[in-house]
Amino acid sequence: MKNNRSGFTLLELLMVVIIIAILAAIALPQYLRVSEKARGAEALSTVGAVRASQLRFRAQDPANLYSPIMADLDIDLQTSTLWSAPAIGTGGPPATGVVTVTRLTGLYSGLNVGISFGTGTLCGNFLPTEPLPDCGGGD
Repeated sequence: MKNNRSGFTLLELLMVVIIIAILAAIALPQYLRVSEKARGAEALSTVGAVRASQLRFRAQDPANLYSPIMADLDIDLQTSTLWSAPAIGTGGPPATGVVTVTRLTGLYSGLNVGISFGTGTLCGNFLPTEPLPDCGGGD
């Protein structure tokens, strides 16, 4: 009498599980790095949009000053669960300033990134691998 067994052996299933685990161990760190870069790009996009709006505001302002109030700007930002609302700092001479956002959640919670209005220079401590100047509030 023939014994027809169909299906996979335990060893074959174990090998498939091990291969999947190895692939996941390789892919997960890369996925996390790419996700973090995307979150950083969101912050840079936000501060860049606020800077562009500040430059438009300054061009129309008779006193040639930046606005310290977000409501004065012609920009409608979406709320983010990852980043704080942009904070405008106008330290130094009145015609200078910087906008910053702070990370609210995750591994980099509390770190910030910003951009100066006049020169477009990035500042902050969000990118530990690429040191940036402190966002002191002026150009």
